Amino acid sequence: MSNPDRFRISTTLLHDGPSAWANLGLWQSAGQDYVSAATALADWHWQLASPATGTCLLDAGCGYGASLHYWQSLDSTLKLTALECQPACLKQLHKDGWPAIDGRFDTIALPPSLLSASQDTLICLDAAYHARSLLHFARFASQVLRPGGVLVFSTLLVPQNVKASIRLLLRAAGLPRGSQVDASELQGELEQVGLQSVELIDLDAEGEGVLRGFAAYTQRRAGELTLRQRLSAEWLKIELTGQLCAKLSAQPGLRYVLIRAVLRP
Repeated sequence: MSNPDRFRISTTLLHDGPSAWANLGLWQSAGQDYVSAATALADWHWQLASPATGTCLLDAGCGYGASLHYWQSLDSTLKLTALECQPACLKQLHKDGWPAIDGRFDTIALPPSLLSASQDTLICLDAAYHARSLLHFARFASQVLRPGGVLVFSTLLVPQNVKASIRLLLRAAGLPRGSQVDASELQGELEQVGLQSVELIDLDAEGEGVLRGFAAYTQRRAGELTLRQRLSAEWLKIELTGQLCAKLSAQPGLRYVLIRAVLRP
């Protein structure tokens, strides 16, 4: 995450309409529209987190803020805070009036404006795998959550025996080796920092899933764009992500999962 703008996605090329969603989506059918798939992925995070009315929720790596609008629509009493490191996203978050902190979720030193043990819930939607390591991410979560606080995030589970070429592709896509973990590594690193009661849901077992669904969508979306759009660097980034998702979905044991953990009281 040394260059925040590396992860910037053109939402206008990713999908039509004003929505600022920019996640991989959870796809129930091959012809599903992007915004409903992106919302479905967010909804799984929300349901697993189940934040209590009026509590503090930190949305880490929230991009342009589509998830913040969604959480607010589900419960207007929540005290929402955004954590983001991309300058363009921060500009939009401030413009929309969200309490937004310029910072990363893979640092041990908290941003000055984010108090330790201040959050009841931490949600990281389709971004945690960009942390320099899962352990860095877990340590950050253990610092910002109150005792008994809930962490919900999505990530990839990468089996130990996956091909070296796949690990290299993941690193090239911004997934450091330290975030390429299997289920036992994930459990151990969460527990190491006091996160317990770990629950894991395989989202690629739901309908078309995440990886396979996004790969199919990018192929379909390409047919809706002009030649000039398809030749742009912004679309190339999206297209390569779709191709990577297709390759990953064919790897035995590699899964896109949703995680819930509770900070030890």
